[in-house]
Amino acid sequence: MADFILLGSMGAVAGLLAGLFGIGGGIIIVPALIFSFEMDGMGQYATKLAIGTSLASILFMGLSSSFAHYKREAIEWESLFCLAPFIIVGTAIGSQIAGRVDGFLLKRLFGILMLTVAMTMLFRISEKEAPHASEDRVLSVRKWMIYAVGGILIGTISSLFGTGGGTMTVPFLVLLLDKPIRVAIGTASATGVIIAFFGTIGFIYQGWRFLPNMRFGFVAPQTALLIAACGCMTAPLGALIAHRIDTLLLSRVFSVFLIIVSFLLIF
Repeated sequence: MADFILLGSMGAVAGLLAGLFGIGGGIIIVPALIFSFEMDGMGQYATKLAIGTSLASILFMGLSSSFAHYKREAIEWESLFCLAPFIIVGTAIGSQIAGRVDGFLLKRLFGILMLTVAMTMLFRISEKEAPHASEDRVLSVRKWMIYAVGGILIGTISSLFGTGGGTMTVPFLVLLLDKPIRVAIGTASATGVIIAFFGTIGFIYQGWRFLPNMRFGFVAPQTALLIAACGCMTAPLGALIAHRIDTLLLSRVFSVFLIIVSFLLIF
């Protein structure tokens, strides 16, 4: 019963953050699941199982969050369609190399990257008003290159850590493509669904030959569904809050959130 309450509460918090910031919630879900699976005796498979299960739960929470943002016309389809193929490639790469790299080093490097991005975003927003939509509708070669490199990096890192990618997608859209914060959050929610879908498939395939009891590859379906069910109920609330508060405040809150996450990863 205690595990049930803990996982449900974790899902509710992750769903709220998914709607509010466009993230998948893996930053919260993965560490908790690693601890839970290690306590269950999963040993060397605990981390991979936690990441795969996190991605599976994010798939459903992302759909709930994306629909809430879609109803408020906060998804930019051009950015979504341009990023999607490159994110898929990155997700495949991340699924293949997961577990073959030093997880502790990778986590700290990711934390340093997030801290740099967060500080850049915070100071840029402090110097001027929140970013506005760019009027340039022409997809130049330079813009395609930005989408390509950004999409592959977002997909790779997100699938490695079992996150929905919002911690990277939102700053990418705001800082490099000058998108409004609410549009960036809504679009990040949608890209998170793509990451979670292909990432889940990758971890099911990677763990297919191991198949521990009550597991679907490196995915624990019952755990994923419990987290997702609670997260789907709170994701629309997060989206509602994101569209009610001031955009400048939302941008600053998101930056502070990234700083907190980066310190947790580094230390």
